[in-house]
Amino acid sequence: MDPAKIESIKDWVSPKSPTKIHQFLDGSEDFVTYCDASIKGLGVVLMQRDKVISYASRQLKIHEKNYTPPDLELGAVVFALKICFEHEATLLVRVAQ
Repeated sequence: MDPAKIESIKDWVSPKSPTKIHQFLDGSEDFVTYCDASIKGLGVVLMQRDKVISYASRQLKIHEKNYTPPDLELGAVVFALKICFEHEATLLVRVAQ
């Protein structure tokens, strides 16, 4: 490690306003993923401590427009897994009633 870089980080000025404070991922708390499907597209939100970490959506592909609703929901879960994989998060699935 470069000692000059370590010193420059130690000398950083503390943020003075909330807009300058960044939220970082906390490994001690669980992530929550919400995913949904409609006849138009798929959507997913990755959250932690009630704050959005990442979100994504996409339109259905032509062949997906013929899927049944359960298959679309499964597609949304797969889409969510891909998003969570980018953040190296573990996904526990709980189906909402």
